[in-house]
Amino acid sequence: MNKFVANYVSGINRAIYEELCGASYLCTKKLNIIKESNSLVIPPKNPKLGKEANPSGALFGSGGVVDEDGLYVELSGQIAKNMKQRVGEVPRYDGEYKTVHEKVIYMNFFIKQWGHYLLDVVGRLWYALEDSKTKIVYTCYQGEKEEITGNYLELLELLGIDRKRLVMINEPTKFDEVIIPESAILPGEYYTKEYKRIFDTVVQNAKIEPMIEGKKVYCSRTKLDKASKSEFGEEIIEKNLNDNGYLSVYMEKMTLTEQIRLLNSAECIAMLSGSLSHNLLFVRNQNKTFIFNKTYRVNLHQFLINEISSSKCYFIDIFVSPLPVLYGYGPFIVRATKEFEDFAKDNEVEVKHSKKRVPLLLRMKYYIIYLWRYKRFIIERKKIQETSNKKFEPSFKLIRKYYKEYISHV
Repeated sequence: MNKFVANYVSGINRAIYEELCGASYLCTKKLNIIKESNSLVIPPKNPKLGKEANPSGALFGSGGVVDEDGLYVELSGQIAKNMKQRVGEVPRYDGEYKTVHEKVIYMNFFIKQWGHYLLDVVGRLWYALEDSKTKIVYTCYQGEKEEITGNYLELLELLGIDRKRLVMINEPTKFDEVIIPESAILPGEYYTKEYKRIFDTVVQNAKIEPMIEGKKVYCSRTKLDKASKSEFGEEIIEKNLNDNGYLSVYMEKMTLTEQIRLLNSAECIAMLSGSLSHNLLFVRNQNKTFIFNKTYRVNLHQFLINEISSSKCYFIDIFVSPLPVLYGYGPFIVRATKEFEDFAKDNEVEVKHSKKRVPLLLRMKYYIIYLWRYKRFIIERKKIQETSNKKFEPSFKLIRKYYKEYISHV
């Protein structure tokens, strides 16, 4: 049996989940390494400065490495498949720059968001496991300062990378040589053995110890301020699981080492989809994980992550989506849906707190937040979509159909 299970996915996405759950994402290609002499590392300008600051139109701006002729080195881009590019191409560069007479390894633009960090930032560090001395450069927005700290830094230290090797670049900087390893992952498409090795090394160095052996845990977001402004109804799911032996844990309050030890000693893990479920990259024991989908949006990263993980993963739809949304914008409403009840029946979870109906005040709050966050799309009559691939973009009509079917049954 495939260890990816989509038994509890609704009709809006069931065919896609069955297809993606049955695919393999391991790529056996040999990763490329480019060494550019007298080349420039170009940090992106903050896209909020306007279109001229971000000619590529990528999510986090235009940046990377340009060679001594001022031409962009494509291997330095941060790209993804069937979703928005992260950091895109820099036009021919002939502007001012600082000079540093050193050889460095190019890491990436540092995205201070955990899910992006795991998937879009650390993919070149397989090379740093082989070269343990050369300094590593990363970029932040030009003129700004973003140090790698906290769990972001702890991941690097668990890889054996001393913080003294890290160099932040926030202005165009020329180096004697820039080593550009190919990323060991193409989000949405594939990963390589080198990418898995990064997380194998982190887990090994975390020295797994049983923290709550034999326990069931629910990784909660209810104490996150950011989540409280975008995700509504999680407390219903949490109460049902708590009443059935699941212990709530709050990952944001834990060190990375503590998180790794927790996830690898739990018998059963439950969590909302998103950055939380990306932490399955660190799971190396054969436990069971329930991923509750908070949106109809298919997170292409998760299928790849689940293959790397040793956990057996189940997807459960708990979303109520009145309107089309973007993953990073929300808002999201979650309830004890039919799919949640089916999951509960099969896994000895008694549903004591149903609350299927969405209260009028919550619906009003949802629509007000929605209008504010998507006002630019509405004014400019732009489609609310993550990708041009129609396969992953259900129509407005289909979204409304499933929403109406939900409210008609409660």
